[in-house]
Amino acid sequence: MKMLNMILVASAAILFCSSGMAQKVETPFFGNKKCPISGKPVKKNLAVKYNGEKIFVCCKACVKKVKAAPKDFYAKAYPASKNIDIKNPKCPIMKGKSKKNVTTTFQGHVVHFCCGGCDKKFRKEPNKHLARLTSKKKLTDLGNTHCIVMADEKIQADNFIVYNNQIINICCDGCAGDFAKNPKKYLAAYKKSKETKKGKEKGHDHGGHDH
Repeated sequence: MKMLNMILVASAAILFCSSGMAQKVETPFFGNKKCPISGKPVKKNLAVKYNGEKIFVCCKACVKKVKAAPKDFYAKAYPASKNIDIKNPKCPIMKGKSKKNVTTTFQGHVVHFCCGGCDKKFRKEPNKHLARLTSKKKLTDLGNTHCIVMADEKIQADNFIVYNNQIINICCDGCAGDFAKNPKKYLAAYKKSKETKKGKEKGHDHGGHDH
């Protein structure tokens, strides 16, 4: 009897943990983890833009210093010797076979393409592409054009969260925390939203296929 109880408790614990993992809301981060000036852990909401990429820092004082010499601090934040080669077999844009010598480097991550033209498209939403390329599971995209939390606000490019293996677009970093408090509430509201209804109507006009 004791053995049976132990098995039941263990099974319940496994189910609980699995459920907890499934409910986890993540914000993939592909930036430097240590400030190139102080060496301290960075704050993900503090960064200096440089050639379409970001150099993350630990404080506002470091923001000023990085702005004074962004090229130098970019090299410190993402040293070439520590670049991570994704070694993706398929092009993230065209989905065809990627080539070893056709690459781009984004914030220390080397991504392979099928042709040089794919780099420009990749850089429109690099973090989202990297999230797909580095995920152990296949990620689908909700495809929402308005924020999942602030439904009246349009989404910001490459600003998203991952929930239950699904990419969900948001309008600002603050909405990630709000969504995490009650994911089911916001997803239920989205399903009833005008955006979803329009998508279904559009799909119906083209033979009933969803967007």
